[in-house]
Amino acid sequence: MLITTLILFLIYQTWKSFLAIMSFNKNKQAVRNATPIAKIMAYIILIEGLIYDVLLNFIVGTIAFYELPKELLFTNRCSRHLKGANSLRKHRAEWFCKNWLDPYDVGNHCK
Repeated sequence: MLITTLILFLIYQTWKSFLAIMSFNKNKQAVRNATPIAKIMAYIILIEGLIYDVLLNFIVGTIAFYELPKELLFTNRCSRHLKGANSLRKHRAEWFCKNWLDPYDVGNHCK
């Protein structure tokens, strides 16, 4: 039960950080014109998001794709599987990209 709770917390924190970072990316001009305190907070969210992304990739990604990661970030792992042969991993990468990542990034997040 504790492990499940920690995994759900990790997914939630990663998702929250991802949405904030995509918002910063979409509004680059606003970030450039932000106060120094706001910029510091944005960088803290960015660093926190990267840490959560790495943990998500190593824990949830390993469970979802049945393999140890070759990449540091979850998106890079999904992108690799999207280029691969038609397999369970490719279908899961398509699902993650279609439902979690691509709708919230300008352009498409998974390449």
